[in-house]
Amino acid sequence: MQVNQDTSSLKRSSYVPEFESLRGLMALWVLLGHVASRIGIHFSSELSVFWKAIASINIPVDIFIALSGFAIFTLLSKDKSDYPSYLLGRFFRIYPVYITCLMIGVLLYDWRIAQLMIDPLVSPQGLQSKLLVFESVQQHYWQHLLAHLFVLHGVIPDQLLFAAGHSFLAPAWSLSLEWQFYLLAPLLFFLMTRSKISAIVIGLSLIALDLALRWGGLTFSYGAFLPVKIGFFFAGMAVFFFRNEEKAIASILMGMALIQACLSDNYKAAILSLILWLTMSFIILRHSGVGSSFTRSIRAVLASEKLKYLGKLSFSIYLLHVIIIDIVASYLLQFPILHLSQLQIYLLLLIPTLLFTFLCAMTIHHLIEAPFIKLGKKFRK
Repeated sequence: MQVNQDTSSLKRSSYVPEFESLRGLMALWVLLGHVASRIGIHFSSELSVFWKAIASINIPVDIFIALSGFAIFTLLSKDKSDYPSYLLGRFFRIYPVYITCLMIGVLLYDWRIAQLMIDPLVSPQGLQSKLLVFESVQQHYWQHLLAHLFVLHGVIPDQLLFAAGHSFLAPAWSLSLEWQFYLLAPLLFFLMTRSKISAIVIGLSLIALDLALRWGGLTFSYGAFLPVKIGFFFAGMAVFFFRNEEKAIASILMGMALIQACLSDNYKAAILSLILWLTMSFIILRHSGVGSSFTRSIRAVLASEKLKYLGKLSFSIYLLHVIIIDIVASYLLQFPILHLSQLQIYLLLLIPTLLFTFLCAMTIHHLIEAPFIKLGKKFRK
């Protein structure tokens, strides 16, 4: 199957650097939230507005997914590669960094669980959930490892292999989701650029599959199976089509995204994610010099070189930070910190975590990620 089908009705969309910056900020938000959860701060109605915002890590992850929908459809609108070359390029984009971080996660997994068991900062419910995952890994170690090696851990329901999507390295659930989207994206692009009916049929079919899975009692790690999260990919695709002045299909896809958000268990958070994604997309994609001084200031900040560099590191930051958090926490607990306030402990854990995560992410980006991205591009020429 060719991925360079006739798309003459579409403009050749270019790279949007502000979206790179947005990706970096979302990775940072996830890190902030996981530092909070590490010391027992989980989202609840009793939290202050500050902690609620920090703990709402589902929102930046949803925006990651929407960004991927936009980026891959943008790529497919320009790419002249055949399907194997396209897929090989995507493989080199994510797999070298993924397998590096996964192996670190596998090697340190038992140590991390042991540290959690003696950590007084971990909430009882947080520890219990980790121990359930650990039990599954102990009983089915090779099944978990093989599923991760083939990036298929997200398609396995909990009822078949509990916590398959997030056992060794919790953030990796979304990498399996991403890979599933890569596999299907060229077909979706081909159909959606030719028929609005196709977009409607595809959207309703995938949403129906999501509902059928839920009604059948099947669950997946954080929704790591593509139909469960397809709505946010639709939201990213919708922005792509809107940018290319295909407003009818953009409206259809956004409608599908909203339908799935409204039907989800945590519908308020899902709708909030869509609102934030659309708001940021509207601000970023407006022409330079257009809009209020506030929106122009946001675009100027997102266009900064430092934030764009943060975006380049976002993949490594996203995968590595949970491991760095555990390492830093184990060191901090050697000191008398339990008498400190929750905010003080949070900052003591956050600051070194940020420093070491950025240093590790920079190393992986320059030594592994960037060279393999360059290699992957050669297959699309």
